[in-house]
Amino acid sequence: MGSEAILQEHHQKIAELCLRVLGNMSINHTGKQECIDFKVIEKSYPYLIAGPGRAYEHALNTSLILMSCSIHLTGKNQIIDELDQEENPVILQAIVKRLESGQDQGLRNNLKIVFTNVAELPRGFSDITMQLVEKIEILDEVFGPRAVKPLHNFLPKLYAYDSELNLDSDEIFRGQIVIKALAWLFKKY
Repeated sequence: MGSEAILQEHHQKIAELCLRVLGNMSINHTGKQECIDFKVIEKSYPYLIAGPGRAYEHALNTSLILMSCSIHLTGKNQIIDELDQEENPVILQAIVKRLESGQDQGLRNNLKIVFTNVAELPRGFSDITMQLVEKIEILDEVFGPRAVKPLHNFLPKLYAYDSELNLDSDEIFRGQIVIKALAWLFKKY
């Protein structure tokens, strides 16, 4: 059996071990800086996404990398700056999908800490809240009543209305979603 065939056969385990090493490395200050310098966040986040060829251990180890690196300002920015063609934050979307899947508490806690760390940036808080506006239970689980202010900022402002006080349909739709989330939070708290 050739070395390429052996590598392919053991790809899952090799990926798991590499992610574990990077996760352990990212806990240390120097290791965290190396992970950030070499953009490990960008290269590892796909292992957070569930699917064929992805084991739970991949997601758990990736969540450790994201959690450790999101303490650093550059790490926070790397998480929110990774965008798809439509300018959507792909790492935040991957985290939301994992939280929606109802994984075990260890993974959930790591991912909620990533969100809390990234939310220290005003843009991060806004981007995360926008991703969770229709997933109110997760929004509440992560931020609780602190989500009210960014939600409020998503409501249309007076200057967004035309001279007849009309809004375009996209603004109206987004406003309805935000009002629903705000009402849910006001009722709970």
